[in-house]
Amino acid sequence: MNSSSSSPESIAQMSVVTLANFKSLNALSQRYRMTISCIYVYIAIGGLNIHKLDDTRIMFMSVTPSRAAKELNFSLKKMSHFISTLAARGLLLRDEGGACKVADLTEWLRVAKLLNIDIPDLDFDRDGIDPSYVVQAANADFSEVRSISASMRDRS
Repeated sequence: MNSSSSSPESIAQMSVVTLANFKSLNALSQRYRMTISCIYVYIAIGGLNIHKLDDTRIMFMSVTPSRAAKELNFSLKKMSHFISTLAARGLLLRDEGGACKVADLTEWLRVAKLLNIDIPDLDFDRDGIDPSYVVQAANADFSEVRSISASMRDRS
């Protein structure tokens, strides 16, 4: 579909795709027992985790709750709640200082595409990250997921 076209056919096609993607996001939120708002925060956190180094490489690094809150215009309390919920559901990993990153970059790309964003099809290795073009931030060790209380409600 040509996104720059405003023909009735293009608009109708866009509405079908958008509705289908919304239904997919809704199904995902139900599967993980959280709100669609939380899924959108997951997508945004993944966006904050990725930084372009040059034309061939990106850096995949954690983001602190305070930086995420500032970037997304949320209160720190609300952002901390979203991050805790996403970590409890296994979608985010947290380091000892509380900074987080998406647990599976391949899954994040699949979910982010549901926003009708033109994201290229990238092939990752079995661990979800191809080291030839993704550079891990050196100061983050996510080998162990910090345990989070399982009895949380998403009130957003």
